[in-house]
Amino acid sequence: TLQAHSTGPGNYGHEISPHDYELILNEMKEGSEKTEVEESSDEHEDIIAKLQEIGSSLGFEPSTDKEDTHIAKGCIVDLVWVVKIASIGMIKYVFEVQSKGSRKSLITNLLQSINNPMVKKVIAVSDKKQLEQITEQITQMRAISESSKQMFLYLDIKNINKVYDILPTLQDFKSQLQLL
Repeated sequence: TLQAHSTGPGNYGHEISPHDYELILNEMKEGSEKTEVEESSDEHEDIIAKLQEIGSSLGFEPSTDKEDTHIAKGCIVDLVWVVKIASIGMIKYVFEVQSKGSRKSLITNLLQSINNPMVKKVIAVSDKKQLEQITEQITQMRAISESSKQMFLYLDIKNINKVYDILPTLQDFKSQLQLL
């Protein structure tokens, strides 16, 4: 049973159902994961900055401006890479970095983003453990079509750091080839 409060016994003195117990237990576990994740908020901003630089190096227009990252009603993502194609218009790649906050928020934002016709891919960025959990949650969602699930990509922060570390070499190579 649940603890009593000023208006009477919790749950009216009845035991909670096994389903509710599991739900509460899972939420408590996620709450403890959230605390661990929130400690690295500096890493969150660092990864976004690295993704901006990588995007620029690849020829995209990266943006963290609210105007660009407001992808859907009530949905603001961490970063967007934009490419303008004359015959098509704009294509957007949406990034959500998971080093703080809840997985639920990340998944919700990415799910809302796939409804924007300009969005080509939605990318979850986190560590290996978090990515496995995010991937599992997405793949188990029955309400999402297989074609929508194909829009999801998952990037490990370690891989982003590796790419970021070789950017100077890429820039030198572009200079040697006299590329813009």
